[in-house]
Amino acid sequence: TTVHSAATREPTATVEDMEFGDWNEALRVNLTSMFLLCKYAIPQLRAAGGGVIVNIASQLGSVVTPGRPAYHATKGAVIQLTKAIAIENAKDNIRAVTVSPGAVETDRLMARYRDIGIIRDLMVPNHPIGRLGQPEDIAGAALFVASDDAAFMTGTDLIVDGGYTAV
Repeated sequence: TTVHSAATREPTATVEDMEFGDWNEALRVNLTSMFLLCKYAIPQLRAAGGGVIVNIASQLGSVVTPGRPAYHATKGAVIQLTKAIAIENAKDNIRAVTVSPGAVETDRLMARYRDIGIIRDLMVPNHPIGRLGQPEDIAGAALFVASDDAAFMTGTDLIVDGGYTAV
């Protein structure tokens, strides 16, 4: 099993206002790195008789919020890239799945908003489950899709977002 997670912290901007360099940095870090990690993992997994690729995307690869076009585009592309990998490599006993977290209380979220109280006030109301995610929530989902309990899953995007995309 191989798990890939990458995301740069792009500035908030509309498509019109986004700097081309910021767009390219998001593509390079969020998407191209995933492509390269998978490209070089696939032969290793094939040689081992199969395995699982777990790519971390985001619920924001399926829904959008204002001011994050590069993030949305790259995470949506990671979901589609993973589906292509799943279809291309199923014959070699290689499964590929994305896990798409919602808002998770991590340093990345703190870097964007700076104050956990403000983060919770802003974001918890958008999560029907009544809280933000914890790193353990995402780790558990990744462990599940990598396990034999998920042996019939490939090309799937497992959204772990406390109900954010359900409303």
